[in-house]
Amino acid sequence: MKTDFQQDHPSGFTVVEILVAVVIFSLVMMTLFSSFQAFATSGDHILSTVETNEQARAVFRRIRSDLLALSVLRPPRYQKPTFNSAPDPFRLAGSQDRVQAQPFSRFEFAALDVLGFTGPVRITYYAREDRQGRINLYRSQQPLANQADRKPDGTDPCRDPLLARGIAQFSLGFVDVDGNAVTEWDSDSERYGYGLPRIITVRLSLGDNSRPRIFETSLFIPVTREVPES
Repeated sequence: MKTDFQQDHPSGFTVVEILVAVVIFSLVMMTLFSSFQAFATSGDHILSTVETNEQARAVFRRIRSDLLALSVLRPPRYQKPTFNSAPDPFRLAGSQDRVQAQPFSRFEFAALDVLGFTGPVRITYYAREDRQGRINLYRSQQPLANQADRKPDGTDPCRDPLLARGIAQFSLGFVDVDGNAVTEWDSDSERYGYGLPRIITVRLSLGDNSRPRIFETSLFIPVTREVPES
């Protein structure tokens, strides 16, 4: 025998109640999914930012470490170049390359006791385009004793270590002893007094060309050279 309560409240749910429950459940799931998607996107962005920052720090650490081992010839071992003389293998040079019609710096100098080499080596930082169309930053290191075996520009992207992938900019600035800033340098040239810059600024852009992350540092050159006029 049914009680009055059972008669007024039949068992089960009506179609309207089910539809309302489904709508509420859908709204809750959409909110949760949106929150999870935003969290995942934020996590990916943070991870990408951390990786980019670490890549830039690694490049700056490598250049700073190499410059601490910088080696140059001083007078009387160093002699000003003449018309027929060969370039000084210990020269410090900064120039510009064109990669995908954009300027990228090229930086060369000699160093001692670098990465397992006990003799002097010539180090070159340069940018090159890879097969995927990305521009990468490489570091070449060759013993000075093997200069005759090197390629004309002293680089080999297939073998040289890759320092940074997908760069948008690699540019250097050189500051001389008088505080003048230039974008190129050649310690074997009269234009620069056959000397060395005091400070080198390094500017590196990583990531998508539409929104690259820009990093910059200044490095003090620990070596000086004054060549007397003659």
